[in-house]
Amino acid sequence: MPFWWSYLMQDTLFVQTSQRRWTNIRQGAFATARVLSMIDSLQNIFQEAHARNAIRWNMGQNLNAEIQDRKNFIAARFNWMDQNISGLGYYIKPYNATELCPGNPVVLQGNSSFNVIHFWKQSNGSVVWQGKEFSPSTAGYYMLEFSHASGSRMCTYTFTKTLSPRNDGGNTSRQSGPWEEDNTWSCGKPPVPLQKAYIVSPHVVRLNSTAAASQIDVASESRLILLPNARFNAP
Repeated sequence: MPFWWSYLMQDTLFVQTSQRRWTNIRQGAFATARVLSMIDSLQNIFQEAHARNAIRWNMGQNLNAEIQDRKNFIAARFNWMDQNISGLGYYIKPYNATELCPGNPVVLQGNSSFNVIHFWKQSNGSVVWQGKEFSPSTAGYYMLEFSHASGSRMCTYTFTKTLSPRNDGGNTSRQSGPWEEDNTWSCGKPPVPLQKAYIVSPHVVRLNSTAAASQIDVASESRLILLPNARFNAP
C-alpha cells in the first residue's frame, strides 16, 4: 500500500466523492446485469478465436463454460468492491446529520478503512462510548477518535460532530437525493410518520419506496419526485 493512501483516506471530501461516483456507475455502465449482458453479446465473435486458442494453449474446449467462469469472477469482484468501497476513509456517518430529533434519534457511526478502536468523547474529553456505533441521548458536541496500529506506532484520527436540538417535530432536507438516504436529512434519518418533512430550495428528493410523514412542505424551486415504486401514507 503506497504511503500516500492513508492521507487520501483522511480527505473526507475525496472519499465521499469516490463513494458516490462508484454508486452512480454501478447503477449505470457498471451495473452487473449490464456488464454480463455485454459479455453475452460478444460470445459469437470469440467462437473461432477460442477454438484456435484451445488447441494452441491447451485451454478448455467449452467456450460457454469459460465465459461463465469469467462472468462469475466479474460478479464476485463487483460485490467485493461494493462492500469495500463503502468502508473507505475515516469520517462520521451520516455526515449530513446536524440535529438530534426526538422520536427519530440518529445513530452515529464511525466509517473506517481498517479494524480500529473507536472512542466517542464529549467536549470535555470524557469518553462516553467505545464502539463503532453511538446513539447520543442529548444534543451537543461529540468527538470520535479512530486509532489503529501501523507497524510499531499507533495512528489516531479525530473527527467531530455537533448536533443541535430539534424540538419542532421537523426534519429538513440537507441535499438532493433519495428520500430513503440518511444523508438527505438533517436528523440523519428519513422522516417518520409523526415528523414534518421540509424540502428546502433547491433540493430535489426522490421517493422510491413506502414513506410517511405528518406533513410535507416543498419550498419553491425544490421538488419531491415520486418514482414508480413510491407510496406515501398520509396520516
